[in-house]
Amino acid sequence: MPDIEKGQSFSNEFQRTSKYEKPERSPFIVTGQTYGLLKLYHANALPNFSQGRDYLQDYTFPYLTTAEKTSDTVFDKTGAFKGNADLESREVASHAYIIFAWLPDMTRIPTVSALKDGFSRRGMLRAPLTQREYKLRIRELKVELAKIATGITKPKQILRPKPSLLRTFVFFRVAAFLNPSFKLNAGEKELVEKQQEERQNINNLLKGVSTLDEI
Repeated sequence: MPDIEKGQSFSNEFQRTSKYEKPERSPFIVTGQTYGLLKLYHANALPNFSQGRDYLQDYTFPYLTTAEKTSDTVFDKTGAFKGNADLESREVASHAYIIFAWLPDMTRIPTVSALKDGFSRRGMLRAPLTQREYKLRIRELKVELAKIATGITKPKQILRPKPSLLRTFVFFRVAAFLNPSFKLNAGEKELVEKQQEERQNINNLLKGVSTLDEI
C-alpha cells in the first residue's frame, strides 16, 4: 500500500494563523484526525463508524468545502485578490494546495515501483496545475469520503486499482505527516494543546489495532 517516502525534505515556510476562533477546525487538526479515522475504518477496527461519519460530516467536509470555495486565493497570480475570505479560510485553501503538491514526492506506491521512475508524479498523484484541476481534486476527495461514510467503500478495500480512493487516503496521510512540521507562530499554545487533545481521542480508539501500516 502507499507509504510515506523516507528521507524527504520539504519547505516548512507555510505559516499558520496565530489564532483560531475554533482551534479544533484548523486544517492541521482536521486532516490529522481524518487520517486517524480512515486508518480505523480501513482496518475495520470500529464495529460502529457512526462517530467517524459524524466527524467527516461536521469537520472534514467543511474543510474541503472551504478549500474549494476559497481556491481563488491560491490561484491568484497577480496578488490582487480582493475577495471576502477570512484569513482562516484562505489558510485552508493554501494548506490543501501544499498537500497536493507534496503527494508525488512523499508517497511510494509498490504497484508502480517497477515502472519508469517518476510515474506517480506525472500520473495518479500529480499536483493540480490549474484552479479547475484543484477543484476537481477537492471534489474527488469529497466523493470518496462520502462513499466511506455511507458504507459504499468497504473496510480493507484494496486501494491500488482505485486511483481516486488511493489519492484520498494518501492526501490525508501526507497531511498528517506534514502538519507537525509547519512553523508555529507565537501565541499558538491554545492550538497546540487542542491538537494534542484531539490526537489523544483518536489514539484511544487506535489501541489494539495492528493493521494500520497497510495503508
